Parts: sequence; C-alpha cells; structure tokens
Amino acid sequence: MATTVVGTSGAAACDGTASGAAEGAFFYTTWMVGSLFFTISAAASASLFAEGGYAPDELRHQRRRTVRLIAALLAPVMVGMLVAGPLVLGLFGAQYAAAGYPLLVLLVISAVPDAVTNVGVAQWRVQGRTGLVAALNIGMATVTLVGTWLLAPHLGVVAPGWAWLTAQTLGTVVVLLDGARSRSGSRRPARSSAPIAVEVPACAS
Repeated sequence: MATTVVGTSGAAACDGTASGAAEGAFFYTTWMVGSLFFTISAAASASLFAEGGYAPDELRHQRRRTVRLIAALLAPVMVGMLVAGPLVLGLFGAQYAAAGYPLLVLLVISAVPDAVTNVGVAQWRVQGRTGLVAALNIGMATVTLVGTWLLAPHLGVVAPGWAWLTAQTLGTVVVLLDGARSRSGSRRPARSSAPIAVEVPACAS
C-alpha cells in the first residue's frame, strides 16, 4: 500500500545520507530484490478490495481466500530467497551479497506482517474506515523513517530493514487487535427490545 512506497523511498534516502553512498547502493539493490515479497500481498489485497466492494456481505469469506492465496504464493518465494539470496545478490558483486543478505533476511521476515497489514487495510477500505487506513499507513511510515534515521549510524545498511520490520509488526498488532474486537462484538448477544410483561396481582374486592 501507500506505506510501502513512502517507507521504502524514505528509508533509502535516510540510509544513503547517514551511512554513505556505498551502503546506500547496497540498500537500493537489496530492497529492489526484496520488493517482490511486498508486491505479492499488495496485489492480492487489491483484489480483495475490488471483490469486497462488489460483494461486501462475503468479505469474511473473501478475506480467508486471500490469506490462503498469499500464503501459497509467498511461502515458496520466501524459502527460495533465503536459500538463493546470496547467489542473487552476488550477481551484482560479492560486496552486495555480503552486505545485502542480512537486510534481505529481514525483508523476508517482514513479508509476513506486511501481508497482514495489507489484508487489514483492504478490509478497512471495503468497510469505509478510511480514517483508520490513513492512521495506520502514516504511523508505519513514520516508524520506518524515524527508526531508519536513528539506527543507520549504528547498524548501517540493515537499519531500514529493522525499522521496516518493527513498523510492520506494530501495524500487525493493530490489525489483529481490531479483528479480535470486531469478533468479540459480533458474538455479543443482542439485548431484546421487547417490553417485559409484569404481572400485576388483582385487587381483592
């Protein structure tokens, strides 16, 4: 979603400024390789938004189907990148493989919470909860940008990865808590609005 664009471009700029041009290049290259994880869940969530808008009554079923689709597509890509990541980055040079692979591992891990937030945002958009969508995206982008700037002098090229993973994890907590609250509200028995009959004893004549 929007956070992917804002977070990645902002993190790259912060990393390049704070840690030098070389690490900025390592970051850009690794992030371009790792962006595949984010496009899978983003595309599936966009489909959920379109289908949910057409048939909002089936949103819960469509959400489960979207989650299964993302898991089926994402899992083999994640495993493959963990195994072949050094070889893929090595195509750009040995230094890219050495410096970029730790960041790539963080991006692989963050693909899971990123998928959760993407699905959650798609569901909220169908429900018309645009304020919550904006708050979540802005919040995760802020955590990514600020976290990158604070961590870059100490962690170098992996700083944006840690900041992004932290932002997506916090976003996932928000999505899951909202889902739990919604389920709790739907299970709560509705109060009867029917008037309660009260027997009034007859007065003795």
